[in-house]
Amino acid sequence: MAKLLIAICFLLSTACTAERLDKTSTPETAESFTLTKKFQRVQRLRCDGSILSDSIEVVSSPTKAVEIVPKHMGDLADSTFRNESNGSEANCKISLTRFQIDASPSFCNLEVSDGLNEIRYEFRYCPHWKMEWNNDGTSVRTCAAPLDVRETGRVFIRVNYAEERLNGTLVRECVDSAAETAI
Repeated sequence: MAKLLIAICFLLSTACTAERLDKTSTPETAESFTLTKKFQRVQRLRCDGSILSDSIEVVSSPTKAVEIVPKHMGDLADSTFRNESNGSEANCKISLTRFQIDASPSFCNLEVSDGLNEIRYEFRYCPHWKMEWNNDGTSVRTCAAPLDVRETGRVFIRVNYAEERLNGTLVRECVDSAAETAI
């Protein structure tokens, strides 16, 4: 549960700080990003003070929020972002235009590889919206027709992957029994 809350807080904090990608980029003009995976010694202690685990772990995943802005935002209903270089897709988007790139395999984020990455995008629009009413009196806007693909394209980014070993030891105190069985 704590990891889920951390992930939600992280997504909310990155929602306003996404790097806008240039839709006119080419392999020669690709914007460069450095994604750094950080490792550190982590000790997990039981509530009685005994050591449960002592190992080098990833403490900061190499991710970055990015954005591809469509020509028109009105009636935008769905989007797809796919890395043609490795087949990865952004399964969990921050918004219809924003998503996370990640140098590590991930279900949610768009996995990128060290070097040049070609990201294909597709924006789909609703030609006809309708309002539906819930039992509690609130309304929900739904699309009443098949979505139209109105914009497709590709952007290029160059990823520089790095690893960093942090000094010191991160101590996690009083790890509960549920977390103990997950380790």
